[in-house]
Order: sequence, then structure tokens, then C-alpha cells
Amino acid sequence: MNYCSKNQAIKCNFQFIDLAITDARSNLLDSLRFASHDRAHGISIVFGGKVIAGTDGRILDTLAGSYDGLIIESFSVGVLPNYGNDSFLNALSDWISAGKLVCMATQVTHEGSDMEVYQVGKVIKEKFPILESYNMTLEASVTKMMWVLGQTQDLPECRRLFYKTINHDLLFL
Repeated sequence: MNYCSKNQAIKCNFQFIDLAITDARSNLLDSLRFASHDRAHGISIVFGGKVIAGTDGRILDTLAGSYDGLIIESFSVGVLPNYGNDSFLNALSDWISAGKLVCMATQVTHEGSDMEVYQVGKVIKEKFPILESYNMTLEASVTKMMWVLGQTQDLPECRRLFYKTINHDLLFL
């Protein structure tokens, strides 16, 4: 998926992917070839992780000072762990209060996100103005968020651009 504008600084984001079901190897090679080109500039390589059982929301606090956007690859179709301490809710609140873009995606292959299926996700969606990937792949969501943040930091405009369908990346809302 190409969301790049001419003369825009590009950031490459590589996620840990199941190589058996994707074309990740060729994508990684293509990305490295591009990043090493003389005319490429502003390249950052970011390795992401997944939310797994036992993860505390304070992990997001360590990222907040360095990043303008956050995509949470949640378990199920759009939920976060809740261990009674609201650590993820507090971290999301801090990110949103700082004017940062937050998006929820899912680890469920070929399922898409739907935060309203479970109560935890529904509460988060009602409480915070976060984006949701819906049927976009994680890679498309990451690339689209970088494209959006490369154009504006205005959150309502970020939301409008993120949900703008480009090349059939978003089939339903």
C-alpha cells in the first residue's frame, strides 16, 4: 500500500510477522533496498510488539515521549488487558491528553477489529477518541498512520484522513 507523498520524509516500520503466511521477506528486502537508496531520507526503523497477557499499560508510558502515534495490536478483535489497575486506560488517557494519535488494531488474522464486541473494548471506544483499524492490515494501518502524521498533527483532520479509503484499504467502518 502506498501512502507516500513526493518529497515526504519516509519512515519504515517492520513488525514481527508470521513468515509462513505473508510475503514479509520480500517486503523487508524491498524496504531495506529503499532505505539504503541515496535519495531516501528521514528513515527510521521501528520494531513493534504485541499486547500479551501480563503486559502492563505502563509500557506505553515509556514510548510517549518519543512518538506521535501509537497503534496497539490488541488480542481478540479489539480489547486490552484489564487487571483491575486501569494501567492501559491511564496510559491511553495520557497519550490522548498529549494530543497523540492512537489506533487499535487486532492480532486476529483475517478478522478485522471490532471494539464493540467485548465490554472492555466498548468502554475504551466510548471513553477515548481512538482510531480503529477495522479491516485494514496492521501494515496498512502503520503506513497510513505515518502518512497521516506526515501531513498534520490536528487530531480531527488525522481522523478524517485515516478513514479516507485509499486503494481499497478500508472496506467498512
